[in-house]
Amino acid sequence: MRNQEIIENLLIQTAENDMDAFEQLYIETNKIVYSYAFAILKNHECAQDAMQDTFVRLKEAAYTYKPQGKPLAWILRIAKNFSLMTIRKGLKEQITDIEQNEFLVNERVELNIDESIVLKTALKTLQEEEREIVFLYLISGMKHREIADILDRPLGTVLWKYNVALSKLKKELKYS
Repeated sequence: MRNQEIIENLLIQTAENDMDAFEQLYIETNKIVYSYAFAILKNHECAQDAMQDTFVRLKEAAYTYKPQGKPLAWILRIAKNFSLMTIRKGLKEQITDIEQNEFLVNERVELNIDESIVLKTALKTLQEEEREIVFLYLISGMKHREIADILDRPLGTVLWKYNVALSKLKKELKYS
């Protein structure tokens, strides 16, 4: 079974008040939901709050999900709505603090303090959507096609923005 099919089945079971399925759904998706919220909010605490709100809402609204083969896109749309609501409430922090969120980066890449500072500075050069794509691909380990589905963008656009982001990062890191 593909990952999307597993998530969709867990979501359907969650709609039937299966708490074991809800717990497994959380286990399968919490890192992706957190990473997505973090990419938008650029703050660990706000991203955690948005993730928690997403799962509370997901439990309440699971019955409204219509199986379409894109359950992760549906879940991340909820996460995006909570993240944007957080921004609208003025809770957004302006600077991404990679050092405070080192555990997220260290799951994928080993960085020392100097490298963390350079990476934090380089990430500031990216546009919002470029940063989201980089986080979803590099940190969450999602495929470009999955990112395209989540962001509701053509695959070619996601690939292009990812490559543009990498070019910007390489250029920035070269001069750091």
